[in-house]
Amino acid sequence: MKLEVTERGSKKYYDEFLYLAINYKKISNNPYKKIRGLSLSAYLYSFISIIFVATFLVLYLLNKNNLFMGIMIFFIVLFIMSILYLMLICRKIRISRNIKGTNIFEITDSYVKIEAQNTKIEYKWDEIKNIKIGKYTINFIPKDNTKPFITTNMIYIDQVMDTLKKYSKEDLIIK
Repeated sequence: MKLEVTERGSKKYYDEFLYLAINYKKISNNPYKKIRGLSLSAYLYSFISIIFVATFLVLYLLNKNNLFMGIMIFFIVLFIMSILYLMLICRKIRISRNIKGTNIFEITDSYVKIEAQNTKIEYKWDEIKNIKIGKYTINFIPKDNTKPFITTNMIYIDQVMDTLKKYSKEDLIIK
């Protein structure tokens, strides 16, 4: 199977791809770890920060204790950092979606390969540890976690699954 990928993925695709890229070693060591979107963690940090700021603001107003003010300032800084983190994630997604060009994704009986922007990554099947299927991505994780993983969009799941069945590689799939 050989696919020429010209369309860009959705924001959720790139969000999940960035999460996997940042948490690659954790997911490589624990393949059953759930893949989430990276922006979810930024939203979670923001929400928790707001809860704690409100809590310590009430405690400060009741007791006028400087300790509560210091803790509140800490969570305000955490909130600002989580908003900046979210803005960086959105910027990275926007930049990634604007990259033009054609990517070649290929699965054969002996290897998996992707060619994109003058970069070629190819793994023989005995070098693949597992195939991690996320909500928006299909990821080929190599046994050597110092090497990059190969990913493609979930819109190609039918072609990928048919090809994996054809070459009897379904035992590598982890959902």
